Amino acid sequence: MTGRLISGAEANQIGLACKLTATGTALGESIKLAKSLVKFPQNALIMDKLAAVNSQLNPNSEESMRDEALMTSLLGNAIEDIKVGAKKFQGGVGKHGKFYNL
Repeated sequence: MTGRLISGAEANQIGLACKLTATGTALGESIKLAKSLVKFPQNALIMDKLAAVNSQLNPNSEESMRDEALMTSLLGNAIEDIKVGAKKFQGGVGKHGKFYNL
């Protein structure tokens, strides 16, 4: 917000970055991360991101529930993605952070 230049280490420490990479490897690591994310249902990822941001901006649970209902109505087909994902999880996909058979 201030425009102050910060280092990668500081960005990682305060949560602006989720990973530090060696000099010259950021593009390759970014592409690898993008390829891993594209496996997931995109509507579900959008809903997760919106819910995470909303919970930080709007910690009041009543308002958060109302906002989540609005998000659900805007991305209604995400519910189907979530149901499919939950069924896969019950079958073992994603347990213990393993998503190799998505």
